[in-house]
Amino acid sequence: MVAAGLLDVLGGGFLAGRGGPGGKVSRCSTTAAGGGYTSNMKVAPTTKNWMRSTWNWPLLVVVAPLAAQVIGWGLADRYSYLKWDNFEVLSPWLWEAHGQLLSGQFPHWNQHQMFGEPLHAKGQAGACYLPYTLCQMICRTTGLGPGAYCGVIVFAHLPAAALGYYLLLRRLGARPFWSVLGSLGTVSGGYLTAITTLWVFSFPLATLFPWGCLAALWMLESDSMQAVRIAGTGGLLAAIAAVGHPQMTVYYWLAIALLAVGWACWVHDWPLRLGRMALALLLAGLLASPVILPMYELQFLSNRGQAYGLEEFSNRGVRPMELAGIFLPTLAVDSEALPAKYTVLAYQGFWVAASLVGLSALALKAVLPRRKGESDARIAAHPENEQLLRSITLFLVLAGIFVLFALGRHGLVYGWTRVVPVWSSFRWPFKFLGLAMPPPRSWPPWEASTSRDAEPHGSQSGRRCEPGDRRRRLPRIWLAGRLHAGRYAGDTDQRCVGTPLALLDTRWRRRTVLVLGIVSCGATIALAHDSEAKFFDETYASVGPDELGIDPDYRVVPLSEPIGPELRPVAYQEQGLLHSATMNGYDSATGIYAALYDRRMDDWMPAYVWGCPPPSFVPKLIASNFLRAANVRYCIVVKEDRALVELLDSQAGYARVKELAHTVVYANNDALPRAYFATRAEPFSPRAAIEGLFENRSALRTAFLEGLDQARDFADAAVESIQWDPAGLRATVVAPEGGLLVVSVKSYPGWRAWVDGRESEPVAANGIFQAVWIPAGAREVVLRFKPAIFGVALRAASGGLIAMLVWIAMQQRSRQMKDDLRGAKPAGRKRLQN
Repeated sequence: MVAAGLLDVLGGGFLAGRGGPGGKVSRCSTTAAGGGYTSNMKVAPTTKNWMRSTWNWPLLVVVAPLAAQVIGWGLADRYSYLKWDNFEVLSPWLWEAHGQLLSGQFPHWNQHQMFGEPLHAKGQAGACYLPYTLCQMICRTTGLGPGAYCGVIVFAHLPAAALGYYLLLRRLGARPFWSVLGSLGTVSGGYLTAITTLWVFSFPLATLFPWGCLAALWMLESDSMQAVRIAGTGGLLAAIAAVGHPQMTVYYWLAIALLAVGWACWVHDWPLRLGRMALALLLAGLLASPVILPMYELQFLSNRGQAYGLEEFSNRGVRPMELAGIFLPTLAVDSEALPAKYTVLAYQGFWVAASLVGLSALALKAVLPRRKGESDARIAAHPENEQLLRSITLFLVLAGIFVLFALGRHGLVYGWTRVVPVWSSFRWPFKFLGLAMPPPRSWPPWEASTSRDAEPHGSQSGRRCEPGDRRRRLPRIWLAGRLHAGRYAGDTDQRCVGTPLALLDTRWRRRTVLVLGIVSCGATIALAHDSEAKFFDETYASVGPDELGIDPDYRVVPLSEPIGPELRPVAYQEQGLLHSATMNGYDSATGIYAALYDRRMDDWMPAYVWGCPPPSFVPKLIASNFLRAANVRYCIVVKEDRALVELLDSQAGYARVKELAHTVVYANNDALPRAYFATRAEPFSPRAAIEGLFENRSALRTAFLEGLDQARDFADAAVESIQWDPAGLRATVVAPEGGLLVVSVKSYPGWRAWVDGRESEPVAANGIFQAVWIPAGAREVVLRFKPAIFGVALRAASGGLIAMLVWIAMQQRSRQMKDDLRGAKPAGRKRLQN
């Protein structure tokens, strides 16, 4: 996030003497009379400077970040976007969800972990975000595979991100060259790179953010309420939600809303236009309903329905000294997130401090007393300067708000946000730095005129500038320059603020600065990738059911914790930990306990965050009827875990089936299939289920049913054949006297059952699974996951979209009728004259 644009502020505006990009000043004149202002500055273009082309700047802003990535790849020892949650959580979810989409099925359910879970409702799979699907298609067609998925996502979004920040800066009045540098620094900065290597959703969100800001400004600046602009803003806000991270959705919606409020009420006097922003947010909420509402339903069953205490919440924020290490790169402050040498998440040297000092001074100038002899009338004659200062102040205030949240002192705020659909909105407050850091470092020098051939406004009335005017030229080595011709406050002799900067006065200076910026960003990218934060050396998606020697029709449970000084001396995939099952295409009883996981798992299958049960619980678990009734046949143990190896070797019913480099796989052939008929049903209570399933006081095929009045025994019945897909099953059964079909898939609102074509209500069995009553003689059973709330959300989204399209059509029709009337009036007058 280079604040390279501040070079012009810090360097005294060395482009000012060149008449804007690429030209020499031949003549300029200004007049100011009666409060008015005109400019007829002329610039002689330099034909050899290819940067003069309007279209070359967007091309450059797209190519420069790609070049920085290539440099970073060459410099980094470990260039990888598969760190931390990307490896453990996000890439497996994304690959599974969008693989289902490519196969023609919406990813409602993930059968590979925790006895199945509502994949789309967990949000972070981004099931409604089409670019993820396209990126997986690229990985599949090119043979890159899932290991390159996160990297492909970054590279696919990089051009749009760079162009978005470039256009936002241009829209705010920045010159093209500095907009390129500001965009380059934003998308190639160390903070965004480091965060993206851990949380890949950060880059799509950063990509959509400038476009959302542009849409909001575009919407507010229209003289009339235009449905197209409101629809565009609402659509971009909905796209931010579709990325799938509700916590970050809150942050980015809040940022854009605050920008709109400040723009309408502070920079301009348009408070009544904020109604448009409210409509855009309403539309975004409707369009994003298929993402938000399923998460809201899952929240009440999840671990994120409880608030943190103030002390714990504060510990998740950024300490004041750590924040100082982030904003002032000369400090090396220990951090819980990164080692000391990586605490400077910006990795940009003096850029950060210089930007903060320079912009703070410019903002203060708006409120400090005028210098003696300065004409207030001249200031009043140029209102664009006041608007500029207010814009700078607005962004500094926004940055301050996000930094304040990043300090993590908002336990009461979190207390009420946990009850709204966005769950856990402020759980990790330091993520606000992702929004706090761009504003103070992405404000390059402005040009007051929208004409690219005009010099900035504000020079003294009647003053003429000749080509050889030394007052407008930069000294060869500049240490303390002056701000040109009142670019910020209508003064011809303002002293520049900020950190001194030395620049060579050569015709190649801009090219030199651009090359240095690209190289600097490349080094930044390399440093961010070389961070030690949970880096994985193992080959991705390399240990599947064949390598483990397991039958995919049965589940696996990892038993060993990661062992060693860094908790990862053995391959996670060989251990079956985290989301290895989802990533490698087999089924596990556990998984990583991240995002919105069902807290019922803590009651029936407790496990640590990486997916293995507590050591004290393992002996009871492996001997229990619960594990066998849950379709768990295989256990994975690390060879170095001597106690567990001895326990499994001596446990009745278990035998070794495979030895890998680091682990041993055991099998228990008494495990039941995933769908079986119960021989007895008993009323459910936690105590009865624990005694029957974990203390083995009941027969293996006993089911404990919620809502059952008294125990029942059943005649023999069997599952003849079964077909599974990611969202359910189709089974052929033989049940002459009927019975109870138990399916060891997690019960959850949205499961529906049909027996011989007639719908039947599933019931909860064993505290966590599904069961279906089968009448005598029934032959076919279908169980499907069709969440009703998703249908409601689709109708809400469709209604919002239709209403907006109708409004757009009505406005277009009204505008066309007015245009027709304007054209008809002159024609009518002409006929009358004839």
